[in-house]
Amino acid sequence: MIQKKSLGQHFLTDKNIARKIVRESGVTIQDEVWEIGPGKGILTECLLEKCKTLTIFEIDRQWIEYLERHFDNSNLNIIHADILAVDLSDYYHGEQIKIVANLPYQITSPLLFKIIDFRKFFLSITVMIQDEVADRLCAVPGNKDYGKLSVKAQLFFNVTKCFTVPAYVFYPPPKVTSAVV
Repeated sequence: MIQKKSLGQHFLTDKNIARKIVRESGVTIQDEVWEIGPGKGILTECLLEKCKTLTIFEIDRQWIEYLERHFDNSNLNIIHADILAVDLSDYYHGEQIKIVANLPYQITSPLLFKIIDFRKFFLSITVMIQDEVADRLCAVPGNKDYGKLSVKAQLFFNVTKCFTVPAYVFYPPPKVTSAVV
């Protein structure tokens, strides 16, 4: 399987980090969860152990085929789609959803704005993003990082930086540190 730089693919390789993300998310067997950009499925595997249903959105056909072969779960729905191009209401079935994901870094900001626009669908959002974007999300008025993303996110969500994640737990390693919020 080939990593596509054009899609900004950096795959989490440390299952302990995946488990920690799931713990931070508070996902339980009663929860419907959405994961965006599952790649090789390390976070997917940890989520399937905890949630009622998991819907994953993946743009890359090679990873769709891999995930279909690798996971044979009746509580897994695999959607081959560009998350920025789909109407999220097409996949919403009335039950509030938890988003838990290692977001593709090149679409982080537009995706976060889209999630905020559809906020009524979501019970909680736990995502791994670039540390600098996490700082922008958590920034307070007067801070140099405070801006439109900070205002909009904090208006509708309680935003907290949970922990940072070093580059070496990804393949290939990104040039930035990551954070879970």
